[in-house]
Amino acid sequence: MTDLATNELWSIFDARRVKAPELRGLDQSVNGIVGWFKNRKPVLKHLRQQAARIEALEPEIHNLGSTAFTEAIRQARELGRLNRLREDALDRAMAVVREAAWRAVEKRPFPVQIMGALGMIQGLITEMATGEGKTLTASLAASILAWAGKPVHVITVNDYLVARDAEQMRPVYEMLGLRVGHVIHETTV
Repeated sequence: MTDLATNELWSIFDARRVKAPELRGLDQSVNGIVGWFKNRKPVLKHLRQQAARIEALEPEIHNLGSTAFTEAIRQARELGRLNRLREDALDRAMAVVREAAWRAVEKRPFPVQIMGALGMIQGLITEMATGEGKTLTASLAASILAWAGKPVHVITVNDYLVARDAEQMRPVYEMLGLRVGHVIHETTV
């Protein structure tokens, strides 16, 4: 393709761009605040509603016997493998992972942890305060994403936390048919 043709092609895209006026001072601040609320409120509302639906499944999932629970895990894994964890199937899979956390390490994720995991699954950056259970939250999301065949790496700030969190959540991952490992700066290949 000649330079002229290339420039003609790209000019189509350039012509469609409309640059927004640059805001300054109070206009810029107000625009930023309004945008922050507009972008986050619907997401949080949706995550809160989805977490409530997942919690509503607790009695059903919790009352499954060992064999039935193993079958529920298998079904959720299969849907994940086929990339079919959407809407109701994702809610049920998350409820199964939540119950696995309870059965394996006696930790039942709270709504804020479920919301955080759902956000991560959607590719959102999730911020949680100290003590809100980031380890458990990350393990929920990691399990669902691993079932979907996504490469999963949970990264934390220091070697102690890497080893602790991997070992602490190992029973959950194993119950869900997943493997876990960790890499620290002393690890050799």
